[in-house]
Amino acid sequence: MGASAGIGFATARALVTAGATVVITGRHSDDLDAAVARLDDHKVTAARVDGRNERDVRGFFARTGDIDHLVVVFGSDDDSATLFRDTEPASWRRHFDDKFFAHLLVLQHALPRMSRGGSITMVTGGAARSAAAGASVWAATDGAMDAVIPTLAIEFAPLRINAVSPGMIHTRWWDRVPDARRERIFDAMARRIPAGRIGTPDDVAHAVRFLAENSYVTGVVLGVDGGAPLVG
Repeated sequence: MGASAGIGFATARALVTAGATVVITGRHSDDLDAAVARLDDHKVTAARVDGRNERDVRGFFARTGDIDHLVVVFGSDDDSATLFRDTEPASWRRHFDDKFFAHLLVLQHALPRMSRGGSITMVTGGAARSAAAGASVWAATDGAMDAVIPTLAIEFAPLRINAVSPGMIHTRWWDRVPDARRERIFDAMARRIPAGRIGTPDDVAHAVRFLAENSYVTGVVLGVDGGAPLVG
């Protein structure tokens, strides 16, 4: 869910490559149609679902059959970095509505459809494990998602639930940043972190596939961040 571009799309492609029959969802039909065309595989279908809308979510899971593996990749439309003292309260609410509460809404409606030996993987964010001025809203939202994973793993067992926490990943989100500035940011980060490069959506997708396939992993928040938390 949330698979029309970026990390979600790369994950859908990785799962199709692994032989899975995949349903992708997103909020915009045009983006979904383009994603299905790019995947070019008869095992892929698409459904328009707004993860923030309970009617959409309830209807989607009412129509679908049993699910072996669920991947949820929701972000927030409010992506501006703002210092805490300048952040409007409404921004905090939007972030939690768009990401944290949307994930939980999906989980509640998905649970009756999940295979007993299956898995759920959420995509959170590295802001929860780093410190950067202007990122307090992201840190709070991602941190809340990370914190709930172990508790849900106990409640959902034997269904497994994990999360992937990406660091700096080169997705189209960065298209809004002027080219020269974006390259300076990427170059500085690549020099600072142990991995020596910026991540790609395929890096995150590989981690999601691992968590879906490994039946002995649950309650884990797996960082895919090039070692960024090691250097502060």
